[in-house]
Amino acid sequence: MAPAWNFRSAFISLEPEVRARLGEYAAGVLAARGIRDPHAITAFLKPQPCPPLDTINWPQLDAATERIVTAIAENKKLLLTCDRRFESLVAAALLLDALTAAGADSHFVRDPQQFVNQEHIASQSGPTALEIRIGGVADTISGAIVLEACLGPLADADANLLLNPLQLEASVLWRHLPEVGLAWLLAASVLTRLGRSQAIASQWVDLVLAGCVAGLASLEHCRNFVLAGLAQPGSVRRSPLDNLIERYRGQLFKIAFPLDALSYLDDPAEAVQWLLGEPSVACCEAFERHRLEHQRQIEAVLQQATALIEQLDPAGRRELVLSHPRWPYPVLRLAAARLAGRYRCPVVLITCPEESSLACGYGYAQDVDLIAVFETLAPLLVRAGGQPGSVRFSCKKEHLASLCRALTQQLQRCTAPDRDHNSAAIVLDAETILDLPAELDRLFREVERLAPFGPGQPRPLVALRNFRPQWSLSRDGRHLDCKLGARTLRWPDGGDQRHRWQQEHLVDLVFELEPWEATLWWGWIHHLQPAEQRTTIEEETSSRRSVQIEDFRRLEASFSESLPALVLRRWPCSAAELASQLQQSPWPTVVLAGRSDDWSRSRGWIVELSRRWQAGMRDREALELAGLPGPLLERILDWAAAGGDLVQGATAILQEARAFQHWLDTAPAAEIGSLCDRLLSGDD
Repeated sequence: MAPAWNFRSAFISLEPEVRARLGEYAAGVLAARGIRDPHAITAFLKPQPCPPLDTINWPQLDAATERIVTAIAENKKLLLTCDRRFESLVAAALLLDALTAAGADSHFVRDPQQFVNQEHIASQSGPTALEIRIGGVADTISGAIVLEACLGPLADADANLLLNPLQLEASVLWRHLPEVGLAWLLAASVLTRLGRSQAIASQWVDLVLAGCVAGLASLEHCRNFVLAGLAQPGSVRRSPLDNLIERYRGQLFKIAFPLDALSYLDDPAEAVQWLLGEPSVACCEAFERHRLEHQRQIEAVLQQATALIEQLDPAGRRELVLSHPRWPYPVLRLAAARLAGRYRCPVVLITCPEESSLACGYGYAQDVDLIAVFETLAPLLVRAGGQPGSVRFSCKKEHLASLCRALTQQLQRCTAPDRDHNSAAIVLDAETILDLPAELDRLFREVERLAPFGPGQPRPLVALRNFRPQWSLSRDGRHLDCKLGARTLRWPDGGDQRHRWQQEHLVDLVFELEPWEATLWWGWIHHLQPAEQRTTIEEETSSRRSVQIEDFRRLEASFSESLPALVLRRWPCSAAELASQLQQSPWPTVVLAGRSDDWSRSRGWIVELSRRWQAGMRDREALELAGLPGPLLERILDWAAAGGDLVQGATAILQEARAFQHWLDTAPAAEIGSLCDRLLSGDD
């Protein structure tokens, strides 16, 4: 699926104050998002750390707070339980820590009823324990407080108190956050009632950050929590989590992948202890094993889903709804998010195991309210919940085909028909920039002021027009790399297209700059296409182009890779090779900075080449080991292929190359310039 891209730069008027404060590129990115006023920019860069509690009117929250405060006053045990999803685990960890800090006798348990029986805490006068459960787990104690973002009422809603953020208005912040946001809100409400609100802002910001990031919440709604977590990882040291946040600080949303693996631990209590900074050695070892397996399963799903997508007709497609009988359900959420970012459209992944009567799946979209979409499909669903951008659901197998058709139709209605015409936030023309690597370094430093990046506020894409690449394969041969000074641009999985793109002298590409400690940044190419054919002045004047010579043959000098000139650091071996370099260069200046090769080894080259040839080692890789410069070897092989004697041809070609390089060493600069002009004009 290769959507069309708009490589035309849109003019955006920027206030001088904003441009001076942020820099041209960062200010332009915010302006493209509609953030142009200085006050709005300040609110974006330094949002209020925690939203005030008095702005929400939610009777269920008040009732839950009252129950917990009363339970604490009556010395009841608070039993927390949750399902196996990471979003639920981190919410349970936050509530457990907060309620314990509030003076409650709190416990995290897998089976509340079994805990009650074992501890002999049942009483004839009434319950002596209050259950707080997070996510879709079976109820065991009547009167529980349930935190779950779900569509429709729970089966046991009459017996319990449900805090469901999806029942709030669309403009309310908490509707858009995963369970950890709801846990923070409940903890803050309880602590405020107990007169301990001063602890709210600092104690659990790292857990909220982890829950929002791993829950794929949009930064439009959780940026304040994420920035607070980065600025203050928590007054109570939680080493494993804090270390993970620090490791991925520059690419924060990548911690979603290792954190999600916590849901694989055999005992959820171990995951909670890991989050609270008290894991055992065995727990850490198990987490590392599950993390690797989790990553392997995600990659397998991505490969299989990509293969399915390639079989579809990509023309005009604005959604992807895919199913597979053997996909592991727990990894579908992150896999869907990866695919949505790659193909820039809503993605729904469904697994339907043969041994189950249900099909389960996840949907992810950055600019479509999936909750609203799934609400219209309620008759086909068994259960659904989540956030507007990330939804989990299940349905009966007999309804799966109908659900897929209905989902496709609904997503098409919600998606603009012109979404396949994408625009980059920043558009550059390589031919108008004297030092492209330095300019991109400046761009990167400016844009990093807008970090963090993630769902809702992704890293801005850069479109680069009329770029002259020098392609090479990555070490594993999978990817196509292009050096840009000390930086690298990578075209993922493009290794098998190397020959095709080497034929293109100028390309347009769209890429994303990511932090990289070794070289400041590296680029991840999203789109690549041949540059537009240019007519007019360049084509009309190419036949009479005049070359300007800069002579540095007698001087020791270093030249930047981005210098707007053809720098001859090594002499070409023939006039034809020089002509090829001149034709590929867009610059009218040629810098003479080379010297002759060491021709004292030429006789040894010929002997070794002849030996290998006579021994039957006639493939190019074997002959390259003889040591000859690549262009000369090609000419010699062409001579032999035409029936000429290998040794005679090699001797003549090497003598010619030696003489041509000697001429470049000694000829006046004006004569070399005259030759360059003739080569460009096509004169012999």
